Amino acid sequence: MEENTRAADGLRFGCPDCGGGLRFDIASGRAHCGSCGQSFEMSALPDPSLREADGMMEAVEYRCPQCGAAVHASQTAATSFCSYCGADVILTQRLTRVVRPAAIVPFHVTREKCERIYRERVKESRFAPDDFTAQETVDHFRPVYIPFWRYRGTAEGDGLAGSAVNSYSDGSYEYTKQYQYSLSGSVSVSGIIYDASVSFEDETAQQLRFSVKRAVPFHPGYLCGFYAEAPDTEPSLYAEGVRDYAQKAWEDEFARQCEYKKPKAAFPSDSFAASADILLMPVWLLAHRSGGRVVYTAVNGDTGEIVCDTPVSNRRFGLLAAQLTGLCLMLLVLLHFVIILRPRLLAALCGLTAAVAQWVIARVFRDLRIRRGRENDFTWRKLHPDPRTGKAPKAASLSGRDIKWYIPLLIAGGTALAGMALSAMTAYNFNAFLAGLLADHGWLAPVLQLCALALFAASGYRRRGGPDDLLFLGRLAAMAVTLLAVFMATADIYFYLCCVALLVLTALSLARLNRAHNEYVSRPVPFFGKEEQA
Repeated sequence: MEENTRAADGLRFGCPDCGGGLRFDIASGRAHCGSCGQSFEMSALPDPSLREADGMMEAVEYRCPQCGAAVHASQTAATSFCSYCGADVILTQRLTRVVRPAAIVPFHVTREKCERIYRERVKESRFAPDDFTAQETVDHFRPVYIPFWRYRGTAEGDGLAGSAVNSYSDGSYEYTKQYQYSLSGSVSVSGIIYDASVSFEDETAQQLRFSVKRAVPFHPGYLCGFYAEAPDTEPSLYAEGVRDYAQKAWEDEFARQCEYKKPKAAFPSDSFAASADILLMPVWLLAHRSGGRVVYTAVNGDTGEIVCDTPVSNRRFGLLAAQLTGLCLMLLVLLHFVIILRPRLLAALCGLTAAVAQWVIARVFRDLRIRRGRENDFTWRKLHPDPRTGKAPKAASLSGRDIKWYIPLLIAGGTALAGMALSAMTAYNFNAFLAGLLADHGWLAPVLQLCALALFAASGYRRRGGPDDLLFLGRLAAMAVTLLAVFMATADIYFYLCCVALLVLTALSLARLNRAHNEYVSRPVPFFGKEEQA
């Protein structure tokens, strides 16, 4: 009868009945023997890793020869696909020692459920490439445990200052009294987690909404048939965030007990002490490779939450553009039988279309820049401080100019409504009102084009070089020429030329936008220190 041993291939768990290899079965939550079919509670199996006195344990390290990514398992398991670079390769193996986790959240989402969640998500993306739902792609999902630092902290204080305000009125006067308190008490926080892997983006970790509710004491048997990343950050990296969390809990408790408004309480920061251990979280990870870029899909192995950014198929995007073009032409033809769109107003509407397209393009390029530089990835920023100041750079702001983009639209809408109201009051009937609104020398076309140019400028632009700059400058020049034509031109041919130029440049920009979106949802093929490992 084979017992659990520490073999040359790591920690191998043998079946107590037949000696066959065990594997953790997600559906039953038990260790299953593939030879005799018996299953066992994990707590019933001895844990050889507890013999280590230094908090380490032996594991088999699998390293991709192409990108250098490394994961660990408790025993050897054949695999020929890297879930980080998407390459079909044979992963190399070697025995190593890794930090022994304190707890683990086992997988509760089976492979079948994971695939179903993924297919439903991709089905919502009508323009995703066809190969995203191919069985060959779906088969490449890999169960990986991601390490997190789990923190606990306590703080005690005595004679700390606190204050609150009480306001009331007797009908004639308003009274405000400020109260000073002397606080004593303690606060304890636990279950605070931060991902301990630099390669796993904070944005993805937040969207997967990990929970520690179903965490259990770690047993290496949970890794049988699964993989785990090793932590590559120090617990001190998040010490400030844990302290802020404890301070917020302290202030909330004082506010809950205080009967007055605006409560403030000093936090006993000197006495705050925190400890951390490693907790493993389950993730189904899929890397879909296309050329030199990889599209990642992550499914929370506990709750089923999914993060899946799907690219847009060039074929389907072109088909959609053709359909929209045909629809617009049909609408213009039908509209011609109701009202006559004068060339001047048509040019202004084309300018407004180009301005809206520019605003969308600017937003996508901004998000692409933030994701490229990992400007909102806290772990990355802390580990890559500004060389000039030695401090972590500030997180990218998603507001700023975004707040101002609607101002031109408000001005345009308000001016148009005011003009319509004035025209309606001075017109003899509805036909006269409509004729004055759409007249070739009416006020509507100049107002629309002015606001379009203002919206175009307010959308924001950063120099990127190459075709992007040329497209932006071309659209800006076309907008300016259209504005001059609206005010000065008399021949219809000038307005039609402006319409053609604006629509062609906008179409080219939207094609570039599609490529930028596909770049946003994908990542370059990663290299996890491959050169150092060679």
